[in-house]
Amino acid sequence: DEQSEAPALSPRAIIYRKIAAVAAQVERIDKDGKNKHKDYRYATLPAIFATLKPLLAEQQLALLPRMVEHSEQTTTAASSGGAAYVLTRVQMLIDICCGDTGDSISIPWAGEAGRYNDDKGIASAQTVCMRTFLINTFQLPCFDPEFDPDAQEPEPPGRKRNPSASEQMRNPQRSNTTAQQSSNAD
Repeated sequence: DEQSEAPALSPRAIIYRKIAAVAAQVERIDKDGKNKHKDYRYATLPAIFATLKPLLAEQQLALLPRMVEHSEQTTTAASSGGAAYVLTRVQMLIDICCGDTGDSISIPWAGEAGRYNDDKGIASAQTVCMRTFLINTFQLPCFDPEFDPDAQEPEPPGRKRNPSASEQMRNPQRSNTTAQQSSNAD
């Protein structure tokens, strides 16, 4: 009896599988931060890292960000106190390193942040860069527990509503019942 062996995976394929394994384990990350000036909520970098750190460790993956370049542009906007609004942009390479194989992949990513003339522009742009990199690379569903857009829109009379993704995450039993009722009505 000859057993067929699957071909060995390339080091790059191993890293991709590990990224997919991490992504598969994250159900959601709450939007725990709020931009008071533009009135929107977002998932903060500490909340994202708190979720990802143990999953990355389990897969033996390490993230090593490197800033490649940055620029600052003073705009014509100013605060009520007269401080100039400075837009900072960073270009980074983020290495995803595999502890099992010693291989890595480098992914270029950019981030930008605007601030009123202080010394935190680069750090803010790096934070935005890492946050958006992690959300996109690991396909992280970010959820605002204080806002459900489906709850804001009334349904037309006589029409049954399918539960939103956020409702399904909060109450999977109710979502299954609603989905079964909808399929039985057809």
